[in-house]
Amino acid sequence: MSEPITVEIDQELCLGSGYCVRSAPTFFHLPDEVSELRTSVGEATSGPVDVAPDLLAAVRSAALVCPAAAIVVHEPNRVAD
Repeated sequence: MSEPITVEIDQELCLGSGYCVRSAPTFFHLPDEVSELRTSVGEATSGPVDVAPDLLAAVRSAALVCPAAAIVVHEPNRVAD
């Protein structure tokens, strides 16, 4: 069985720019000055949180556009390109 893909936010690095919210609004939110993740039951956290397959592309995009590189996607079974 494969390990789940997870994401977390380093809130010490987060600039609160909101790019993640625009990339994946159902997964990220910006209640104050730092971004948070939403769990499957709607709770806020910095992570790690499992990523549903249908949200993976948006979460990867959010990590790529984060100007602080504060979003880390852990994909333990992904083979490097």
